[in-house]
Amino acid sequence: IGVSGHSFGGFTAFAAVGGYTNDLGTVPGDDRIDAVVAMAPASELNSTDELEAVDVPTLLVSGTRDETTPIDPDTEKAWELVSGRPLWRVDITDAGHQSFTDVCSYQELLPTLDAPQVLIEAVDEYASEGCTDELVPIDDAHVLINRNSVAFLLAYVAGESDYEAFLAQEVPGEVVQVKE
Repeated sequence: IGVSGHSFGGFTAFAAVGGYTNDLGTVPGDDRIDAVVAMAPASELNSTDELEAVDVPTLLVSGTRDETTPIDPDTEKAWELVSGRPLWRVDITDAGHQSFTDVCSYQELLPTLDAPQVLIEAVDEYASEGCTDELVPIDDAHVLINRNSVAFLLAYVAGESDYEAFLAQEVPGEVVQVKE
């Protein structure tokens, strides 16, 4: 089983493996999970102990221009604490927080649907972190995200170890690091 999530979903992916405790109690991690892909994870919501309990191969994918869950501290925290190996990290140059989503498509589509103005404004706000000229084109970001995520899951969930070499091949627009 591979678990993947973006932003709060990244927090949730970590919690699925490392467990989570809040005012309502503790939910233990699920030992059936073989790997985690956390994209721009909101890891500030995971405790030190919870992240240290993430003991499966993990891929962190983040954007260098993310203002919602910036690399420092969110990716750095997970990079330092996750105990699973290998621990891969891919920083996508000039990607924002919403570069991991389909927000640009929503932004283009909503005005054609006679959507409420409040919804259009909300999507436009999200789009400021994914669809501006200062950021990597969202389609290019999606290519890098998909390239790394699929290769990682094939390597560490499907057991196709040839994909490890594919992951290690750095391509323009990304910086790759690994802890074995």
